[in-house]
Amino acid sequence: MRKLTLLLLALLVLGTADSIYLVSVELHAAPLVCSSSGIIDCAKVLSPTDPYSIIFGVPLAFYALAWFIISAIIFATGKKKLTPWYLTGLIGVIYSIVAMSIIRNICIYCSILDATLIAIAAVAFFMMS
Repeated sequence: MRKLTLLLLALLVLGTADSIYLVSVELHAAPLVCSSSGIIDCAKVLSPTDPYSIIFGVPLAFYALAWFIISAIIFATGKKKLTPWYLTGLIGVIYSIVAMSIIRNICIYCSILDATLIAIAAVAFFMMS
């Protein structure tokens, strides 16, 4: 169980760092450290003009950061009954994959978040059992 707890902590740190980077890109219109040609095009996926990158006027990166902050709080309190919260991240993964499929481009940073959220859900599942 201790190894799963440490793995969950590492995944939360990774997801938070990735989300902070994406939020800083949104806030400061900073250039992305990512390819902008071919199928991998972070700028196109994260473009504020793309209807799939914003929900209710808020860029998706802000939702991701909020999710990771809430998750870190749950983790810090040690409330195992709230572990199903981690499974809600899969909704974001599904949305992200569908959006990138429609846009026909991939964002590496979004894909890292997706993989992190899937891993968190898997760890949370094993911790519940």
